[in-house]
Parts: sequence; C-alpha cells; structure tokens
Amino acid sequence: MFDPPPIGVVFTRGPEHRLAYTNAVYRRTFGDRPLGRPLRRTFPDLAQSGYFDIFDRVLATGEAEVLTAVPIDLDFADSPREGTRYFTFSVSRATVSDGSRGVLGVIVETTEQVTAARRIRVLSEERRRALLRYRSLVRAGSEMVWVTGPEAV
Repeated sequence: MFDPPPIGVVFTRGPEHRLAYTNAVYRRTFGDRPLGRPLRRTFPDLAQSGYFDIFDRVLATGEAEVLTAVPIDLDFADSPREGTRYFTFSVSRATVSDGSRGVLGVIVETTEQVTAARRIRVLSEERRRALLRYRSLVRAGSEMVWVTGPEAV
C-alpha cells in the first residue's frame, strides 16, 4: 500500500522503536535496514540529533509532530556523495491490529527546495547590495559641486 507514493514510509514498534516496515522509497534513500532492529542501533549517526526523542515523545503522548526541512547527514544509499540532505517528516503514533503501538513516519526529501531557497536568498542579497551601490553612485553624482573661476575656466 505504501510503495507506490514518492514518499518514504517507516513504521516502528514499541518503546525501542524496532523497525517493522519500510517502503521502497525509504529503502532507496536510507538503505535496506534490517527489520526488527531498534532505530537507535539502525541509525547510530543520528544519536546526537534529537530525532529519537521525537519518536519517544510521539509514542508516549500520541501527539503527532511535523519537522520541516530538517538536515540529515548520513551516507545515503541512493547517492554516491556524502553530505547533508533535507527532509520533512511527519511522525504519528499508530496502533496495529494486536493493540500494540508504534510510530509511523512519512518522509519527503526537500533538499532541492531548500537549496533553491538558499540560492534565491543569496541572489536577492546580491541584488540588494548592487542596488544600494547604484543608488549611492547616483546620489554622489547628483551632489557633485563644480567650482570655476570668474571666467568660467
């Protein structure tokens, strides 16, 4: 059901957030991680990021959380280059048919949008500075005082 959409889907079970399901987009992006393994052991590189705390909080409270354009710095399975990529996450508590609870994560990569927005900000700042320089030159040119002798020489 979750494989056709162009979004990553992950489902974890229990307080250890053991991987129970990942769809094709998730596996292409983050690699084929072993099911049944706790999320913290699956992604040790993210231990300091605070993302695991979000899973804990959502499981405990039942309140969904959305993180927009958050940086993830990993070795990604679908890219030969290392580096930071940006994702928007929606994390919700889910209950399965046996009554146990877990966390459902829906993930959309937003790296292109974040990069484009940064480029737009840089270009906008460059344009603003050029306009300020132009205004300064026009102002200086219009305020120029000419001094000549009595014979206009």
